[in-house]
Amino acid sequence: MRICIFCEGDTEKNYIQSLNRLLRAEGGSDVTLTAKHLEGVNINNYYQKVKKNKANELKYYTSFFVWLDFDIFKRANKNEGEIEKNINKISFNKKSVQALLNHMNREDFIILHEEESKITEWKNICNKNKHFDTPMHSNVYLPLFKKIMKGYAKGGTPELNKAMIEKCIKNIDDSSIPFKSDVKKVLEIVLKQI
Repeated sequence: MRICIFCEGDTEKNYIQSLNRLLRAEGGSDVTLTAKHLEGVNINNYYQKVKKNKANELKYYTSFFVWLDFDIFKRANKNEGEIEKNINKISFNKKSVQALLNHMNREDFIILHEEESKITEWKNICNKNKHFDTPMHSNVYLPLFKKIMKGYAKGGTPELNKAMIEKCIKNIDDSSIPFKSDVKKVLEIVLKQI
């Protein structure tokens, strides 16, 4: 299984590389994840940025995903269903493309790998700053996030293990946790392999 994931930048690419290291370490050699950087992606060009990729160059992939943070769309009052519908219209070699949205941003996704106390602390900060109504910009949320996640740097990715992946999936499924990510689809594929 060769999975191509189009993503916003290096932060997602770093995460995908960490997943690949985990797959190799755990013998999950039946799956390979490849990150394709969508340089300069924004709310107006995400569809064109993915669509411009040449199908012939992608012929060896079995699955395609587009991984984006929803916060940029939320701030512009864009509808989640519309974004997913646009992405799902794309196909390469008769294979459909699926949207993977982080709700709201990458840090909200990263916290899902952590213990309940850290998630609760981050949830409280987000509620206080009305993050779910008007997502905070990185210049606001990053210093707050670093208070919880000591040593965190933008683009940093934890060295993943099976327990972290299981915890992330469990937390995504927990209705009391407002942070969600469609990356769960990829994590479930990885988990089956390790």
